[in-house]
Amino acid sequence: MSPVNVDLELKKTSKGFDLNGEVNTKLMINCSRCLKPFEFDIVSEITAYYINKEFEKELNKTEHLSSLENIIYYKNDSIDLTDRVIEAIILAVPEKPLCKENCKGLCPICGEDLNENPDHSCEKEEVDPRLKDLLKLIEKED
Repeated sequence: MSPVNVDLELKKTSKGFDLNGEVNTKLMINCSRCLKPFEFDIVSEITAYYINKEFEKELNKTEHLSSLENIIYYKNDSIDLTDRVIEAIILAVPEKPLCKENCKGLCPICGEDLNENPDHSCEKEEVDPRLKDLLKLIEKED
């Protein structure tokens, strides 16, 4: 992982702070097809509303429910942004990361990397275990 660059803008409001910004970093993650590690660029936006805990009861229920995931209550005079930065990085990682869009992955039979050997072919016939008895009958006829 490279250093995490965070560019944030914090605006004071009557009940707290509006936070907007961007997180940039690079992660080493594994390709979901070929399993090789590769560097992945993360660029993610952060948006949150930090509201002082004393104003929690003043918010009407509709306003509170419509943006619940972005509201964070704070006490005292300090706000910790660490969780929001970590969340932005985690959410920016794709569910199935690929080292390249056309990654061919691994051979399902022998596990060879098909990107390194595109002409690879395994000649192994797999018989559905439910049909093995039928195969025995066919072999007896031959």
